Amino acid sequence: PNSINKKTGVHLGTDYPCPVGTPLTAPQDGEVVFTGTSKERGNYIQYKHGDYLLEMRHLSKMMPLGKYRLGDVIALSGNTGSLTTGPHVCMVVWLKEDGLSKINKENWKVLTTDADKLYI
Repeated sequence: PNSINKKTGVHLGTDYPCPVGTPLTAPQDGEVVFTGTSKERGNYIQYKHGDYLLEMRHLSKMMPLGKYRLGDVIALSGNTGSLTTGPHVCMVVWLKEDGLSKINKENWKVLTTDADKLYI
């Protein structure tokens, strides 16, 4: 449960604690297709690689739109947006497109997958 996300009532994504300014690298060859800022997400990017769209939130710096290679720095961790803990990066992986507009309190269990259950 998460009181910050009013639409779903739950926290989407996985938080990784790290100091502000920690380099975040491209997980595969791909492209930064979006950079933006919102009250909840803070500074965030969306990185497209294959069928996946990796979203990194709460950033202190975002690299420009464009193509990047595996291991290239695409952002720096930060402390922006709505946080209930200290500095961290929140990562959300979408299949093909950002699905946040489709998710609500009634359907989030159907439309999302817990990465720990899926991959471990």
